[in-house]
Amino acid sequence: MESWLFSVLPFLLWTCCTSQNVCLEPPDIDFGEMISDEKARYLEGDRTQYKCNPGYVLEGTEWITCRGQKWTPAPRCLAPCGITKQQLDAKDLLLSGKRRRSQSFIFDLW
Repeated sequence: MESWLFSVLPFLLWTCCTSQNVCLEPPDIDFGEMISDEKARYLEGDRTQYKCNPGYVLEGTEWITCRGQKWTPAPRCLAPCGITKQQLDAKDLLLSGKRRRSQSFIFDLW
């Protein structure tokens, strides 16, 4: 029985130590979703892609990569914020170049 254990143990250690790095599932993001196909297992170098819900703006890269058993930073989806000409006038604000048209501003809500 001992000889069987001594012949199997090196194989088990070799399998454990030479296995590829594996990442957990990619993180969920608020106001967005992963659009790449889901996998049962994510290995070193695997990538996944995100997109934001309509009306939200992606901050960061849309692709993340499994590296060293961790994912590169996931993007965030930022909520748009609009301001009217009347609100600009009330605060005595001008857009760059003294333009008087609608403009979108992105505010970080975190």
